[in-house]
Amino acid sequence: MRACDAPTVMRRLGVSRWRLPAIGTELRRLAREAPPPPLFPGVAGMLDRLADAGIALGIASSNSAAQIRRTLGTARSARIAHLAAEASLFGKAARFRRILRESGIAAPQALAVGDELRDIAAAREAGIAAGAVAWGYANPDRLRAEAPDAFFERPEEIARLCGV
Repeated sequence: MRACDAPTVMRRLGVSRWRLPAIGTELRRLAREAPPPPLFPGVAGMLDRLADAGIALGIASSNSAAQIRRTLGTARSARIAHLAAEASLFGKAARFRRILRESGIAAPQALAVGDELRDIAAAREAGIAAGAVAWGYANPDRLRAEAPDAFFERPEEIARLCGV
């Protein structure tokens, strides 16, 4: 199902939209109790290169702020200028717009990078260029089929696109 969008996954699993809040609550509880997931290889270095170059970093995620900070660690978390956490399944575009508003960065100067189909859709809804990655949740071929503005096979390609 990694090649499916969220509504298709919900249909295939027989999950009604009205059940999403309860499922979300349970997933957040489980995430609080689980150890932080590791970053994908190369992501830490890429984030550090971007921050060292003075590029404003923001994270829009359905994960909690605490979980994001645990995964990044204290030093790297401090380098994330804008954090918009706990986005609903279909609410990431609002998180992107919030980050733009807080940062003062115009949408045409921003790039949203994600690993799910809904990340591409949310970036487009917010007027931001959509980048997709070959690592992570969704099937890379399915992400490419959505024709994101940029597609990255490896984390260092993101830094290279940003000139660092």
